[in-house]
Amino acid sequence: MKKKAVVKRKRNVPRARNKELILDKKKTDFLAFYYDPNSETYANAYQSALKAGFTHHYAKTIMSPAVGNTWVKIENYYQNTTLTVQHIIQSAENLALRAKKEETRLKALDFLARIHGMMVEKKITATVNIEELLNDTNKKPEDILDL
Repeated sequence: MKKKAVVKRKRNVPRARNKELILDKKKTDFLAFYYDPNSETYANAYQSALKAGFTHHYAKTIMSPAVGNTWVKIENYYQNTTLTVQHIIQSAENLALRAKKEETRLKALDFLARIHGMMVEKKITATVNIEELLNDTNKKPEDILDL
């Protein structure tokens, strides 16, 4: 009896059935619209899918792991080994708008506000003359600090 040869594959690279790997025009258009920074639907999976000709329902779930689109997973693996800034911002925007938990939405909004410079951390510093404070026991610290 012959033993079957075991082919090792790279870790975390999704497997695909042969017919799933055949990219038709819709699939290649979707990938081009989604990954091309010059595209008007860049980093927006839903709009890219609609523009490529997919239905509204399929466009809503095209990037969902539950759907299991192996061709999308493989492309994501190779394209997104490092995410672009625009992809990260788009993901944060999606979380801010669609997350079920309010805490997640607030964290996403906080992140977006910080990266767009809407929130600035301010520090207040004051100089205190300790000798003056110790010599004049009638003054309160608030009087010296001008608070």
